[in-house]
Amino acid sequence: MTVEGLIFGRVRDSNYRLHSGKTQFWKHHCKAIYLGTKIQKMVDDQSYKVTDCTTPALPPPAYGQQSKNHVCSRCKRIMYPGGKNHKDNHSRNVCGDGVRQSPEKVHLVINGIARDFVEQPPPFPQPPDVFSDGNVFHPARFMQVVRTFYDRIVVNNNVPSALAMHDYAFAALLYDRTVIVPGLDGRPSKVLFKLFHSFKLAPGEAPVLDDYEGEMCLRMDCLSEPPLEALQQDVVADEPGSSDATA
Repeated sequence: MTVEGLIFGRVRDSNYRLHSGKTQFWKHHCKAIYLGTKIQKMVDDQSYKVTDCTTPALPPPAYGQQSKNHVCSRCKRIMYPGGKNHKDNHSRNVCGDGVRQSPEKVHLVINGIARDFVEQPPPFPQPPDVFSDGNVFHPARFMQVVRTFYDRIVVNNNVPSALAMHDYAFAALLYDRTVIVPGLDGRPSKVLFKLFHSFKLAPGEAPVLDDYEGEMCLRMDCLSEPPLEALQQDVVADEPGSSDATA
């Protein structure tokens, strides 16, 4: 059950009691959750309420003719809390983090071998602006989040904060789609992020891509050992004519 569904049931039935008999907890939290204009009208309609929360459970007709509230299978949000074309409704096929709502079929050919499979969307909720319009991936923003996430969680060992849900979903995304290619012959390792086949890259960006076993990947040079970014800076510094080389 969704949070909204749980709250709606409590408000509809005027049932705010805990097992201890206290009601303050649920009364406070039921007021904190916005259910949307459509559901609020249903809540305000006395025909949907049981005024005495001690009344034994009654069959469904006693609670009024409640219509089914569709819930997004990905983000678990009520789809149409505000009625038709309301601004509070779930966007058509796109969740609040910019990712499409449902899986998508993919036809892929790698090394002459065709594969048909269903690609699942990344877990909800992803950090803002990494995905948009349901099927657009922004690699520059993604790399920015990767660096911030690594510094905050790994380097500084910060405890989860208000961003805990985003952190968990983003970590799950990285864990599922990251490939580490070991370095050989003195070359550094490469850390790659396997791109989604059902998402397109945002226009106007120039990500560093690499091929891995026939699949296109985004290079995360900041996570390689040693970091490729640092090595590239050292190479530039050692080139003849550079300020560091002539110092």
